[in-house]
Order: sequence, then structure tokens, then C-alpha cells
Amino acid sequence: MARDFVADFHLMVTAEEVAKRHTEILINELNMSARLMPGAEELLHWIQKKGYPSALVTSSDLNYAQTYTKMLGISGYLNCMVTAEDVSRGKPDPEPFLIGAQRIDRDPTQCLVFEDSINGVLAGKASGALVIAVPSTKSDHEQMIGADYVIPSLVDAFQILTKMGL
Repeated sequence: MARDFVADFHLMVTAEEVAKRHTEILINELNMSARLMPGAEELLHWIQKKGYPSALVTSSDLNYAQTYTKMLGISGYLNCMVTAEDVSRGKPDPEPFLIGAQRIDRDPTQCLVFEDSINGVLAGKASGALVIAVPSTKSDHEQMIGADYVIPSLVDAFQILTKMGL
């Protein structure tokens, strides 16, 4: 995205500088507004308690993802992260989820993907994973139709996990 931004506007800075500044702005905003989705910490705790590996697959850069997970107190729940630096093609391409599955030593078809964006749902499905969509306030429930399940909140994930026998 930063490369396109620099090229489109003929800027006299590098894409790396634009990406770094973008991250700084996001982190500043994050410090004032970041909150976990309802049920997120309980779900992460449940996953860890069950001994299932977990990966955060994000389109954000590593610095932002590390800052975000540390600030929200969830970094200890994650076995690995896949960030924008790890992929050549981002969501909706399945590459990020395929890398995530590989890093937790699982076949993608053995993975559950929790997603709040349409591109994430498309990427998760294309990877072969089972996708549970949790639309954010910015995403439309109808756009999530490709997901295996659409739930209003991560709190509701436990009903689906129980149905699956997990």
C-alpha cells in the first residue's frame, strides 16, 4: 500500500518511510481507543487452556501488531504472528493463512479462522480453513455470507465450538 501511495502521489520519500509514519499514527490512535472485542480474551484463554496453537494473522506490520497485542495484554496467548512483512500477497489471497497454519504446524483444513473483514473471510476460505466471521461495526453482515458461521460477538463463539465438539 505504501509503495502505491508513494508512486501515485510522486512523493520524495520511500515507501518504508511512509509505512513507518503510518504505523506511528496508528499506534498513537491505538493508545487512545484500542479495546478487545467482547469475548476475545476469554476465547484466547480457552484456546490456550485446551492446548490448541494460535496465530495472529494480520495485514498490519510487525511493529503495530506487537505493540497492539502487548498493549492489550494478549501477546502471551499467541504462538506466532503473520504480518504484512511475511507475505507477498495479502488478504484476500490465502497466503497469510497458509503461512499461519504452517507456523503452528497444522494443515489449513484443521484450522479455525476468526475474521472481522470480508477480505479475511475470503482469504480464510481460500486457505481451506473453517471461517467464523465476527463482523465489526465497519463491516456488513451480508458481506460475510461466505463464512461458515457468522456470529455477532466472540462471546457467541463458544456455542459453535461446543457444537463442533471442541
